[in-house]
Amino acid sequence: MLCEECGQNQATIHIATIIGGQKKDEHLCPQCWQKRNAKILGGLNVGSLLAQLLGAQAQQAEDQGLTCDACGLSFAEFQKTGRLGCAHCYAAFGENMKKTLGSIHGHTRHVGKVPPELEKEALARRRIDDLRREMDEAVRVEDFERAAALRDEIRSLDAARSGEEEA
Repeated sequence: MLCEECGQNQATIHIATIIGGQKKDEHLCPQCWQKRNAKILGGLNVGSLLAQLLGAQAQQAEDQGLTCDACGLSFAEFQKTGRLGCAHCYAAFGENMKKTLGSIHGHTRHVGKVPPELEKEALARRRIDDLRREMDEAVRVEDFERAAALRDEIRSLDAARSGEEEA
């Protein structure tokens, strides 16, 4: 397929844009894609910027010597490939993993659509997570009465969820 912009080169980049519920597909060659990036970002190359940011993070992690004890994957290798070696990598890379996921996605937990049959469960889980954060903050500022009330509310919600799952 030829590039829709120049009509000469092979289109190797597919861009799908959804605006107001309308989907628009574009097929561009790398040169036209670069030109478009330059126009949109005033010459700033997104690819090189992302590589620099991730490279700096990877170097910092490498300096700290972060590796997964279970599979031996280093954090720098994860940054290069975008793939984890095993389930233990999440714990091994800890805060660095949260920062990376947050910088890529904007969030460190799922915030997208949920199937209707799971929506009630997702809302309950979010509410419990929010209450746990509030409880931790209450303990941090030594407001133990508030922390106890929040703990009781969490237990109540957990019990209600468990009852629904068994039914």
